[in-house]
Amino acid sequence: MFLFNKKQVMTNEEKILGYLKKAIPSSKINGNGVYLSKYKLTIEPHIGKIDNNSLAKVVDLFFNIKHELFCESFIESATGIGKNLEEAFQQCVDHFLVGPLYVIKNCISGKSNENFETTFLGKRKGWQLFQGSIQGISDEEEKKYIRIWSIIGEKAKARLGNKKIYWIKIYIGKFSNGEIISKCRINGVYNNEISDDISEYIKTWKGNRDIYSLKQYFLIKQHSETYSEYEFSEETVKEFTKRAVKVLGVCNSEEKLRELNDDIYKITGDLNLAYEIKSFIPEMLCELVFRNVKYADKISIIKDNNRSLEFYKNQFTSYYWIYSELANNYYHRNILEEEIKTIILLSSSYEVINNALDTGTKIQDLKNLEITLYAFKEYIPA
Repeated sequence: MFLFNKKQVMTNEEKILGYLKKAIPSSKINGNGVYLSKYKLTIEPHIGKIDNNSLAKVVDLFFNIKHELFCESFIESATGIGKNLEEAFQQCVDHFLVGPLYVIKNCISGKSNENFETTFLGKRKGWQLFQGSIQGISDEEEKKYIRIWSIIGEKAKARLGNKKIYWIKIYIGKFSNGEIISKCRINGVYNNEISDDISEYIKTWKGNRDIYSLKQYFLIKQHSETYSEYEFSEETVKEFTKRAVKVLGVCNSEEKLRELNDDIYKITGDLNLAYEIKSFIPEMLCELVFRNVKYADKISIIKDNNRSLEFYKNQFTSYYWIYSELANNYYHRNILEEEIKTIILLSSSYEVINNALDTGTKIQDLKNLEITLYAFKEYIPA
């Protein structure tokens, strides 16, 4: 009698790890990820969606990138199409390697394309730009006409605050029917203004084709000598946010409103972060509820003597950490309906929206709605 060992079937996750290891020299599989010892970098792939279409397999993968440079979640997505899952997985991996990973490795190695300076709160900030190659166009002659950084650079620089790393992802689609799609994401967040600028830029292209679909990645790293380390981690700010929602959700009386600052401070132990969490959550929740309104990218903060300071949302270290946690809880229905109503009544945006609707303005016609907040004298954004 002969005994045969049954061949072990690899999971999809194991196959993806194998493709990454094979494609990246000197890498090794470590748990749920692939570790690149030369760069001290870990890549953890996760399957987002598999579409088992009869004609082709379509896969969305997410790559969680971990390195000491990144003080917040750095997750990039890739889509692959193939006649089978293996082909689709391989295409996702290929897109990741020539796109974000190429720029990340250059950043860790210090191979920058440009150095520049900005100011934030009167302090000089030094930066290095790491620019990825254009994905989707192989014709070098056509690439000469495409200078994305020259279009987005100044506005991107204006949005830099004190974070150690900013990453920018550009997607452009131009189709034969005249449709144009342009998307700019800064640290994973869609930026309306820069996306619109790119859309206008596309109309000037002089390439030989009517159809384009391309991506480009940029990383901007702050010099260590100008970087001021932020006191709180992303996970800590998100935990504070979750707890603050419960406090704000019952702030339905004058007495509770008077106690609100102290109640949020008891959560954070920091006046600046307490102010940001207390002030941002109502405005963000209003934005999530009234999604058809176009909100401005800026926040005006009025301090003593009516002195107004303007900041882009990206310049606050905490802003999109708070937003991410709030949005996650909102979409997963972890915030009660009564809490939502109570919280958005605390926002300045709701008052503007409500007044506009009372005068007959359609909600989709409300554009560039800017947030104005009042801060205590000693407040310092970070």
